[in-house]
Amino acid sequence: IKAGAEPNSLNFSGAAIWPPTSDAPAIGDFKGTGTIKDNQVTVVDNPCKVRLVWVDGEIVASDNGKCGGMNVSFDGVYSKQPMKK
Repeated sequence: IKAGAEPNSLNFSGAAIWPPTSDAPAIGDFKGTGTIKDNQVTVVDNPCKVRLVWVDGEIVASDNGKCGGMNVSFDGVYSKQPMKK
């Protein structure tokens, strides 16, 4: 997540792999810009749509099930973590 060019806008990107240890995993990704309104934003990267809601310092994400291969999803609760070295 990075600041966007417009006020209240953010640039988003995400990548997912399922299962994470498979030799032939299903993959998915999305990227786009969204404007935050009432602590939420929907990012559209057709056909993928990801809705993000900020709740108590965390992000609750839900997608439309069209963001990649079989079982790939961005649904979940995300929190800021330190970068791994």
